[in-house]
Amino acid sequence: MGLDYQHFWDHFYDSGYFNPSQRHRFRLILSEVSRILKVINKPAEAVRVLDLGCGLGHLIQRLKQEYPRLQCHGVDISEKAISELRGKIPGSSWDAADIQKPVELPLKGRYDIIICSEVLEHCEAPQEVLANIASLIAPGGWAIVTVPGGSRYQIDRDLGHLRHYQLPQVKALLSGYPFDLARAYAWGWPFLNLMRWTTDHFYAAAKKAFLDTAYNWRQKTFCQLLYLLMFVNIQGMGCQLVGVFRKSSSHGI
Repeated sequence: MGLDYQHFWDHFYDSGYFNPSQRHRFRLILSEVSRILKVINKPAEAVRVLDLGCGLGHLIQRLKQEYPRLQCHGVDISEKAISELRGKIPGSSWDAADIQKPVELPLKGRYDIIICSEVLEHCEAPQEVLANIASLIAPGGWAIVTVPGGSRYQIDRDLGHLRHYQLPQVKALLSGYPFDLARAYAWGWPFLNLMRWTTDHFYAAAKKAFLDTAYNWRQKTFCQLLYLLMFVNIQGMGCQLVGVFRKSSSHGI
């Protein structure tokens, strides 16, 4: 990874929390978690969820708001971010680790759901991250992977995106492991695509107003309006890509 991810999150708390595209991405992930929980033959308090590349813990925070009994575990390369998260979200645990190397956790091979959201595009060795997903997940467990698609703009390069994906690539992410593809889809057209295009064309102003800054009520209101507008987006088209996979129940670690 080219950026200093130990301190990467120092600058982006508000932009991460209020970002309308991230909020919708979390909404899509929670929808997938809801579908999975309906077919897992376990009470919620017995379901183990791992967020690989958890950053500032925003996704686990949303998961615990929606499903407070889930056992949630976050792993991120930033020891600073993980240190700040410990004890912050009840019912959750945290570990600092480089997920591009083999990750050893006490519950290795026993996670029911693993989420890896907007991580692979940052990784010099994405296959190692996928290998960790395969080894950490329980037989019959589920993996939810999201990545950006479409053009790689200046903001993406500045934020450490090494690549963007196409939907066929998402479908094939775990093809080298004992996983079945449950579903894969794109989302975000037209307004997420338009937001990203506009941000690129007015990047200097957008960067000053919405990155590395604490948000005032105007910025929060603007993000909320964009969030509401994006409910009109079409599933099946757009630059947000989602893949859901299930590990074969006949395979162990």
